[in-house]
Amino acid sequence: MRIQQIVTVIVLGLVIAGSIVAWVLWPDEGAVSQEFVDPVAVSRVLQQLAPGTTLHMVDVNYRRHGPDTPAAEGPQTRRVESWATFDDQGALADYREETRHMDGTLLGTATLDSDDLVLYDPAGLETRRIPNFRLGLTVDSLKASIVEAITNTAAALAAQLDAPTTTLGATSVLVLEERRQVLPAPNRGEGYSIPYIADLNAVEELRLDYVLPDASHALKSEVVIVGEDGTETVVESRDHEVFEVIPSATLE
Repeated sequence: MRIQQIVTVIVLGLVIAGSIVAWVLWPDEGAVSQEFVDPVAVSRVLQQLAPGTTLHMVDVNYRRHGPDTPAAEGPQTRRVESWATFDDQGALADYREETRHMDGTLLGTATLDSDDLVLYDPAGLETRRIPNFRLGLTVDSLKASIVEAITNTAAALAAQLDAPTTTLGATSVLVLEERRQVLPAPNRGEGYSIPYIADLNAVEELRLDYVLPDASHALKSEVVIVGEDGTETVVESRDHEVFEVIPSATLE
């Protein structure tokens, strides 16, 4: 199972736990051939996440603009920063999220309103409401999702023992790859729902995870479209910049 397929709570069109899961820690080099992996042993977040703490995440997300992508979609690349704060019983006490252009311009925010998560535009106007968001995210549910993801990623790593090595910047990483056939798309204007690949004559989709083995987490994930002529185009990517547990400030 792919890392991004595990959780279902959606925020700002993204899967919040998808970001969390994308950061899950991989087993160390000596664990790839083992049948069982101790998730706590390989995950600093699991070791630290507890009632009275805050999970802090920063992702840089990219989604290609194709010829049919509306201008209202905003910039292709944006920085998403979130803070999920849990009370002394492990329930979600506060959630805040900011989405910004890479130049720092605010694109949107999200905060709790009672049990609902409310999304706002830069002017502070409500654009969307996710009912009962607070009830679906607790310390225990979050840790369970991370444990499940670690187990699944350990299996994926064990299944790709020949995963190639490459570099991100100066950092050596393993590349896990999944290939999927892309079905022929209907004519544009006939219900075509993925305009960001409409001009690529897609025949195959590659999903790539760039894994830092010694630090046990993925630094980046990508979706690459292969066209009929063999051209490869990155249409989506997510750089995982921050995934940490910090002490919670006193709640007002």
